[in-house]
Amino acid sequence: TQSTWGNFSSSFLFFALRMKTKGSTVQSAPAPSSGAQWDRFLSSFPVPVQAVVLVAAYVGLTQVSPLLKRALDPSYDIDAAAAASPLTAVLPAPLFRLAIGVITMTALFAFSFKSPLKFTIAYVVPAILVYTAYLRSFHDIIVIVFVVLPVLELLAGPDDVNPEQADESEMVNNLSFRVITWLWVPLQLVLLVWGAHVVAHWQLSIWEAALFTISFGLQGGALSINIAHELIHKAPWYERQLGRVLLACVCYGHFDVEHVWGHHKQVSTPHDPASARLGETFYAFWPRTVVGSFRSAWHIAAQRCERRGRSLWSIHNEVLNLALLSAGMAAGLTALFGARAAAFFFGQSFVAFSLLEVVNFIEHYGLERLPSETGPGGYEPVRPIHSWNSDARITHLFLFKLQRHSDHHANAGRRYQILRTFPEPIAAQLPTGYAGMLVLALIPPLFAYIMDPRVAKARAFSRADVPSIPVEPDHSE
Repeated sequence: TQSTWGNFSSSFLFFALRMKTKGSTVQSAPAPSSGAQWDRFLSSFPVPVQAVVLVAAYVGLTQVSPLLKRALDPSYDIDAAAAASPLTAVLPAPLFRLAIGVITMTALFAFSFKSPLKFTIAYVVPAILVYTAYLRSFHDIIVIVFVVLPVLELLAGPDDVNPEQADESEMVNNLSFRVITWLWVPLQLVLLVWGAHVVAHWQLSIWEAALFTISFGLQGGALSINIAHELIHKAPWYERQLGRVLLACVCYGHFDVEHVWGHHKQVSTPHDPASARLGETFYAFWPRTVVGSFRSAWHIAAQRCERRGRSLWSIHNEVLNLALLSAGMAAGLTALFGARAAAFFFGQSFVAFSLLEVVNFIEHYGLERLPSETGPGGYEPVRPIHSWNSDARITHLFLFKLQRHSDHHANAGRRYQILRTFPEPIAAQLPTGYAGMLVLALIPPLFAYIMDPRVAKARAFSRADVPSIPVEPDHSE
């Protein structure tokens, strides 16, 4: 099993390195000032040296997982667990390793910047979740999220290339980019049923059930909600419905209404419950945004129903609809697997939407739009400087370029594959990717120490006469 992780780590990290796109299909954006010296230092080494360093780092970091398992359960024998696993009987470990290798290598050798295959790397996460669960090692996803990825973000360097304008149309019209996100919906539904089965029938201890639920929720928050976010911004009705189903899987259906019609209009203003204020900790932000976002969504839904002449307590209320869908999912899992399944469903939902709110906390922390000069109560238009941007290479692929958040807010209708990066002073730059920022956000003094000076610099840029970018029509509605 340890060799499995070694093989996977080599493929995964080599893939990250080879994402150095070249040729006429891409243009390099100016290097951001934040971390520029570190990036130059990394790029000064030959690629084979970088590969050895990254592989060694990943192999070393993943040893935290078996060490932690043995510390929690000294009697744990990973080889015995593999031999006794029902999965091993159906799908032998070598065959499973082959499947992981195929997925990874498919992404690895999709060198073209215009190829969608590189984003299939995200599907490795649920594969690891399932594989390690059958080995009764339920904390591996937690270790990957909070230990492995933050370190690799620092070692792998940035992805600061943008597509040429001539290539954007071709990439947008490539249906494969969309299919990758659509297929996640049935996968998430199947995983939910499987997860409820695990909790109900595997005779887990309370500790194991908690670790499995947390791991499942991290997968849902990092990938399912992120893909839902991509889908609910798109014009085709079926994409929006697919995104809503994913949100219902984590009891956060109101995000569909509040995010599109609330957050994107009020972002970086005092009226937005999803924009963190300077000096606010995540632990203070969490209750404010969770409660405030639901209130905002309900208010928006009420206004929409009133404009249409529909009753608030009807199928025309999107917030109510998706809450009922989540309740139906919980009831169905409870009927199939019992009360433990209900606890699992709501527990993984709590972890998933809490992870979303950590990301929300990071994305706009301390940034503010200036009051409009045209009239009282208004604010200047949304610009890239009102969102934090990151070029971390590793998490770009797992998160479908969500870290290029500045372009997303300036042009909300752009699909993930053509989101662009912008240097300072056009966009505010994070010191690392979302995985590293997640860890920092959970340690308020360290987060404030690192981020507050950056906020001051970004606010200065916001008030200065700096270049901007064309704002495109938002076709998400």
